[in-house]
Amino acid sequence: MKKIKEIKNTLGNIYLIIDNDKKTAQVNLQIIQKEYKSIKYLMMLNSDGRDNEKVFYFINYECYQEAYNSKLQSIQALKLLYSFSEIIRKKIEFFTKIDFNNFSRFILGQSIHGVQEDWVFITRRSISTHNAYMATIRKYYKHLNLSDKSIFDNRVVGVNSSSYGLLAHTRKNNEIKFESNISKMRNRKVPKYITKEEYKDINRMYESKNNLLSLRNRVIIDLMYLKGLRLGEVLGLTLEDVKEHPDNRNAGLLTIRNRISDKAYQHAKNSLHPLNKNDYKTEIYKERGIQKIVIPEGLKRTIDKYIFKSRDLSMLTDKFISNMMMYSEADAIETNQNNYYLFLSKNGTALTSSGWNYNLKIIFNELNIHVDEGKKSINLSHRFRHGYAMYLIKELNLSLEEVSRYMRHRSISSTYVYYNPTEEEILESSEIIESKIEEFLE
Repeated sequence: MKKIKEIKNTLGNIYLIIDNDKKTAQVNLQIIQKEYKSIKYLMMLNSDGRDNEKVFYFINYECYQEAYNSKLQSIQALKLLYSFSEIIRKKIEFFTKIDFNNFSRFILGQSIHGVQEDWVFITRRSISTHNAYMATIRKYYKHLNLSDKSIFDNRVVGVNSSSYGLLAHTRKNNEIKFESNISKMRNRKVPKYITKEEYKDINRMYESKNNLLSLRNRVIIDLMYLKGLRLGEVLGLTLEDVKEHPDNRNAGLLTIRNRISDKAYQHAKNSLHPLNKNDYKTEIYKERGIQKIVIPEGLKRTIDKYIFKSRDLSMLTDKFISNMMMYSEADAIETNQNNYYLFLSKNGTALTSSGWNYNLKIIFNELNIHVDEGKKSINLSHRFRHGYAMYLIKELNLSLEEVSRYMRHRSISSTYVYYNPTEEEILESSEIIESKIEEFLE
């Protein structure tokens, strides 16, 4: 009987191939990083220790314009592909539909127990990760001119088939769905969004506290709820990213971008990640690394008030000032002057995602806003962005295409999953549908 057993050690995941209780082979691919002239290169070593030249070229040259984290995810997907190839002893060029189906289970970490073979895995991966890896592998196969494989089988489906209710004004859009992807829409539930009433209650609570931290929190929540910013985009803002609007000095213009000095929780999604400081001056960084967000007059005044109070040296302790100078400095892109992250902790350091989430959870509990403990929906901050999307749909009656632009989504299908009606709204839509049908039958 043949067994495939996954183990972990300091070098990563290793797959042991055991035949009749005797180890016959070991699959141990490695991802390593090399730096040359301040540029980070990723490479993958096969189990025999040799560099996979096809993967090296694809990751570092074909995917050159992608962010470093995206390239890292891509090479991890290819590491699984070639690990599976070594396990079944078949080159990826000759994979059949059955092979791809088994590879799909391999990505998910689904153990297989049979009469002839026994595959035991300890790593489990989500459907989202599975589909992201499959997208990378399709791109890689296309790069190798192997687009005739079953992994490219697809069908055209409608993203939105709503006729009545809150999405009645949107039109149906066709989208290609690959058969190798796993559908999760049937069981998927995005976190519940923050309603207008909840937003008002949160704002009132912060206003009643009337201190620097409550002012900071109000600004952050307004950026997420009124402008749809993600938490990482908020925490990555620096002083030089806040400017007057060129057409209205009372309004503002935010620049969202990634810096070398950013931590992972400060990253801006869909913005290019620079590999070194020289990238700040390149055209590709200026074109793909920068997003502009218009800020209305009221929010701009609140931001300016927070900047003034959080940098008023006469009102701050020496320790706060020292921490601010040492632990909140950020790369300056536009000038040679020192630059600092906009939002600070109570100690003067740059605000972290864990510090923010801790405070937000306290507020949610005080206001009896439901918190799903132990679930992905514990991402409380993203509920404000969901609230922004629902406001655009429900209150402003914008089309899905318009909402997608405001949300800065690359795909309209990403916008569609933000629609998360309450039970009352579902009932209301059902009653509208019923009345429309009755009118038709009369």
